[in-house]
Amino acid sequence: LDSFHVRCKEDVGLDKEQSDLCLLYLRALGDVVYFEDRDLRDYIFLDHNWLTEGVYYILVDTEIEKAKGKFTQGQAFAKWEEQGYSEEAKSMLLRLMLRNQFDLCYEVSADSFITPLLLPVDRPKSAQPLEASLHFRFQYGFMPHGMFSRAIVRLHEMIDGEKRWKSGVLLINKKS
Repeated sequence: LDSFHVRCKEDVGLDKEQSDLCLLYLRALGDVVYFEDRDLRDYIFLDHNWLTEGVYYILVDTEIEKAKGKFTQGQAFAKWEEQGYSEEAKSMLLRLMLRNQFDLCYEVSADSFITPLLLPVDRPKSAQPLEASLHFRFQYGFMPHGMFSRAIVRLHEMIDGEKRWKSGVLLINKKS
């Protein structure tokens, strides 16, 4: 971000406030990708394909799909290493895939992640709700692709163990 401000000052004579407005305008147009997140705010992505391809390498990995969407940081980093990504880029891509950014995966332990997009289609046999449970079923005529997987990422702390599949989850209130 600082180098963006310097370039705007040197190349076009914009002060910090003007260059911030310029950045917001470029982001609104879709010309750049920029996050105001504390960990990512120093990065401005000029190449959308770089981000898309980086995430894509994980989401099309057959080993991760066979593991029901579960992968380790080592697996992700090895996949990105094959494509020539730097250590900094690998860490950044993983942060982007997590909750509150792209909502493509969530952390289940220090080095283990789940991407709901690669969960199995069928409900696990263990995921039958109890008779005394409160049941909700929402059905929509149309739902944008990826919307439910994002909900799974956002609600992952309430999932009852391994009771998750591509189109559903069993949630429990762990606070009661």
